[in-house]
Amino acid sequence: MSYLTPFAPREPQPAARIKARCAEFVAKHRTLPENWQATTIGVLQAVCEGGEARHSVLAYLFGKTSSKALTQAEWFALYAWVFPHHLDACPAWCPNVTDTWHAHPALKQEIKNLLDARMLEQGQIRLF
Repeated sequence: MSYLTPFAPREPQPAARIKARCAEFVAKHRTLPENWQATTIGVLQAVCEGGEARHSVLAYLFGKTSSKALTQAEWFALYAWVFPHHLDACPAWCPNVTDTWHAHPALKQEIKNLLDARMLEQGQIRLF
């Protein structure tokens, strides 16, 4: 089973694996409706706690710093990874949240993994 399967509990994945899985989803050339694009980027923005981190995540995964530049297939890959879900459809493993839309609990650690990988990719040194 793919760790990108919706509603499947998962452990945080390393950056290289997330990037590879996103590339697999991009290769499938699926599309994502615009309302799901807005939901996906909104949840990613909330978990990233700001635009700079979100832009770095996009740059690492797709080589683009703006979600406006994403192709339909890249949007689908981003959605499959973030997989925002509505509070009404929350499975048992979801934490208690006050927001209507939220992501899998592993997403925050995965974003940290991606940001670390992006810094290394740019030649920065990991301090700890």
